[in-house]
Amino acid sequence: MGCPKCSNENLLGDECPKCGIYISKYLEVQTRKKTSEQENERDAINNASPESSSRPISLTAGSIEIRLFKYFLKHKKLILASIILLLLLSIFAIIIKMLSTLPPLVILVGVIISIKLVAERWLFKRQRERQKTYYHDDYLKSDAWEQKRSLVLKRDGRRCVYCGAPASQVHHKRYARNIGREPIDWLISVCPACHGKQHNK
Repeated sequence: MGCPKCSNENLLGDECPKCGIYISKYLEVQTRKKTSEQENERDAINNASPESSSRPISLTAGSIEIRLFKYFLKHKKLILASIILLLLLSIFAIIIKMLSTLPPLVILVGVIISIKLVAERWLFKRQRERQKTYYHDDYLKSDAWEQKRSLVLKRDGRRCVYCGAPASQVHHKRYARNIGREPIDWLISVCPACHGKQHNK
């Protein structure tokens, strides 16, 4: 048997002339050291608590939740848009499935009614826009409006009906379907401040 430390084969009894150790004492120390290490490992395993063993798992789960939350905050518009798109596609699929069970004549009548409603709504909005344009650009500059305005201001003593301040404007309490056909009772004298408040309600 050679030296356990330097593998020297030429030993002088229990002593190694190359590294200068006593083999029996060296083996005893190594055995004691190994036994101590094994006992320490065993104590560490026995003393480990459930909380300490589960802590890394909970921290890992928490970090994943935080990352997911940050990702949602960063891309929330895209995520919400995707959810809305999926809902619309689901509704569309349900409608298509329902329509597939209806007779073609019923579907045709439904399409015609829908087109009619959309067209009527579009024409109504366009007529309203034309009326507003005519009201502001033509009617309020006409002689007929100036006559009505003068009559209303004279009737109210050129005082605002809301605060009593000097009135320089006339306010419509209601609007006639045909511009210019409103009766004088629908008109009142107001100051600029009260006129703005009435339109901002």
